[in-house]
Amino acid sequence: MAERFGTFAADLAALFRDPAGVTELRGAFPSDDDSTLSAAVFLQRCAARAEQTTLDPEVPRSPGNLIAAARWIGLTAMAEPWLGAVRTWHDTQAAARDAAISSAVEQELYWRLAGGGLPSAEQLITHLEAWPIAGAPAAALAALGAALCEDGTFRYSFEGVAARVAEIGERVALGQLVIRMTVSGTPLVVPEDATGEAWLKLDRGDRSDSGSTSVATEPTTPRGALLGRLLSLRSRGPELFRLPLRPLETAAASTSEDRVCCFLRGDQLLVAVAVGDRATGACGWRLPDEAAGTWRDELTGRVFELPDRASLAGILGPDGRAVLTRTGAHR
Repeated sequence: MAERFGTFAADLAALFRDPAGVTELRGAFPSDDDSTLSAAVFLQRCAARAEQTTLDPEVPRSPGNLIAAARWIGLTAMAEPWLGAVRTWHDTQAAARDAAISSAVEQELYWRLAGGGLPSAEQLITHLEAWPIAGAPAAALAALGAALCEDGTFRYSFEGVAARVAEIGERVALGQLVIRMTVSGTPLVVPEDATGEAWLKLDRGDRSDSGSTSVATEPTTPRGALLGRLLSLRSRGPELFRLPLRPLETAAASTSEDRVCCFLRGDQLLVAVAVGDRATGACGWRLPDEAAGTWRDELTGRVFELPDRASLAGILGPDGRAVLTRTGAHR
């Protein structure tokens, strides 16, 4: 059944896109998939879906995976430096670029590379064969891609920009994971989440075929570790995710750069995620009175006291993510 407000995955991507960056990128790189959403609208849609149908965790098929998709969203947070880099590469790669390759095709190629990093020439050609760029002559595009991969000067320039894209993309991916695993009544696990799910099985003491109990080993990736903690919470306190979802939003938070998605489930679970690259929660608004009390941060294990009218900045922390449960609310 088609969802009334579109897919959950599309809305989650729109939540994390930077509105100012999207506007800037539209002028140089038009896209049919560059919508944005405020946290208030996103959470309203989630609440409406919960009453009608199950949330859809499907990620639309694209020339990349969840990590690449998060990096592409991250480009909206650094639109000006990205466009400046693309202009520089366009000028410096003129000799390697066939006249049949349009500016739009060239920008699409750089966008693809930003999502996955700079591979070998052979890997890029294989990718382009599987995911051709519309309107691009295959042979000319393959030649340009190979030239880029083998050009040491381009590689040095590109990798500096790509490192920043990856940094923002990592924050986006982890923030999306927190929301995806807490906003729904059921866990939205996709195939790329297997590492964290395997850790949960170990954490619960599942036995191997030999009958011995496995020892929990934290995944080496931040994504796997974060997902393991979130799935562990859902396993220990499933009742938390049956509580009504209450968005916490103010005009100040929705109109400034300090974009944060924050909600309560009953008065037992408090989730806050910075969706803006520079968001800290220091936008002047306060948490409601019922948020006062003793909480445990399920992502760090820290237990602390929230005073009356506590600020959001006080709970987000340096990572821009918080999943708090009332002391005693989880097992």
